[in-house]
Amino acid sequence: MSTTHYSPSTSAADTERYTRGKEDERGVAVTCDVPGGPGAFSARARALTQNTKRDVEALHYRQSFSDEEFDPKKPENVQRVNDLGYQLAKKMHPRSDCLVVTHTDGRGGKAHNHVLVINHDNETGKALSDYRTFHDRKVGNQRGVQSANDELMREHGLSVVKQLERQPQDWELRREDFAEGGLDREMGDRMTTALADPRTVDKASLEAVIAEQNQQLGDDGERVPRIRLHTAVSKRGKNVGKETWTLYIEDRRGESGRAERRKRTSALSADFTPEGAQAFFGYHQQQKEQEHERSARQVEAAERAERIAAAARQSGDDGGVDLDPRRRRGAEREARPTVRAAEEARGVRKGHGRETTRRLERITAPPSTSTHSSDVSAGIASIESRQNEIASTLGEFAQSLNGESLNAASRTLVAEAQKNHAGTALAIEGLQAQAAANQKLVSQVGGAVQRIEKRTEKRVQKAVEQVAGEASATMTANLDASNERAKRIMQATAKLEARQLWSAAAAMCLVLLPGAVVVAGLWMAVAGLITGAQWALDVDGSVWLGIGRWLVVSAGFAGAGYGLFASVRWVAGLVGGWKSRGMPKWPGWRKS
Repeated sequence: MSTTHYSPSTSAADTERYTRGKEDERGVAVTCDVPGGPGAFSARARALTQNTKRDVEALHYRQSFSDEEFDPKKPENVQRVNDLGYQLAKKMHPRSDCLVVTHTDGRGGKAHNHVLVINHDNETGKALSDYRTFHDRKVGNQRGVQSANDELMREHGLSVVKQLERQPQDWELRREDFAEGGLDREMGDRMTTALADPRTVDKASLEAVIAEQNQQLGDDGERVPRIRLHTAVSKRGKNVGKETWTLYIEDRRGESGRAERRKRTSALSADFTPEGAQAFFGYHQQQKEQEHERSARQVEAAERAERIAAAARQSGDDGGVDLDPRRRRGAEREARPTVRAAEEARGVRKGHGRETTRRLERITAPPSTSTHSSDVSAGIASIESRQNEIASTLGEFAQSLNGESLNAASRTLVAEAQKNHAGTALAIEGLQAQAAANQKLVSQVGGAVQRIEKRTEKRVQKAVEQVAGEASATMTANLDASNERAKRIMQATAKLEARQLWSAAAAMCLVLLPGAVVVAGLWMAVAGLITGAQWALDVDGSVWLGIGRWLVVSAGFAGAGYGLFASVRWVAGLVGGWKSRGMPKWPGWRKS
């Protein structure tokens, strides 16, 4: 059973840095279509979208699974979760590059995928339009991500969520809603890191981890903005009497107009509230208790082994008869293999009998002949002591031959042997199951590697073909543009030649015009003089009429002469202007 969530990413680099971690430590399983290490995927996304009008560089999906179907503590389950995320990406966008990062550090430690798909179709070169919503949309016949995920779960025989309950969104779902590089997103990221720290088991330890973060250096080499957690009790509203948290962060850029920017943790994510943080506290406390229990068992086992070894050494140093079979078995049980338990159980009684026989032979042996005959009292004392020793040894031997003791010892040894055999069988079965799981994991990894190699080869070939096609199309477009520019230049040249022809004709007319003016002026002066003289002489003997007419003729002749003089001067000015600058210029005296 799995659920999904979609959010567009305007910065693939920032989203990849968050999903992978600053040191590439967050992803327990990673699958990427783009070859190269961390940062290669976001670099390709930026290269494909920077010359377009697209605001979204990548589509960010989150796919969460239940721990009832996939145990996050088993590597094979984590790898299968990662494979399902990759299959979901290819089911929705088969012609686009994707990155799948699997996390197990969220609330409750459940496995979930962060699926990033570049907003670019490698075949069409267009932006992605499908699977941009949670549910199916009838308008445009667009499908939602949840329907594709449900189909994938049915194909793999997994359960499907029948009805999704609306739950408060955690930070990973709301992160894209805040501006990249803003103080709100930085507060959320640092709060998430602090809650994911294994040392965070209560509010005091959370504040200690946040205080430790304030001493770290950022990517620019300077100290990160100082952040602190403030606790208050709500005095009004529906949460009266409940504890509330507020985050304060140092505002160096003046986004809020104050020295510090504050934000209610509930406005960032439900994980950052006191109730949501309890899930992280409980999880880390449980992990801490389990680790403490494992450490205690290891210490106890080490102490028990040390006591057994000390008892065994003490038993060997005594050199006497061990009359307590249970203590002997307890000291030797940890040191002997299980397969030899039955043989050693049979050898206990034989060894005990041989040791007792040697003691009897030593005691009953005759005294040394070197003893002086005069020392009678010493010999008698020695004999009495040997007799007492013989009596005590025989008593111990008779007690050791007691049938009930031997039977009890035998039953105890048999029970321990059966118990050890059962433990060995369970251990063998566990090792066989682990070997089978390892073999299955190796086969899955091998298959995944082969699939990745094949996909990489296909994508490289497609990329080469695409680059060659794009280069050819670009070259063709450049040639077409050059041809168009050449045609336009030729047309402009033809127009310029036509204009030059008309300009030459106009220049010729301008050259002939001054001469025509001078000739016309001379002709008019001569014609006017002759006509005026005839008109002045035709007075019929009237003296005053003749005088008046001659005055009029003189004035007209003077005006014609002045006009001829002005025309000659204007022509001279034009000729001088053409000689100096190659263009006509109106005489200066005409301007005044």
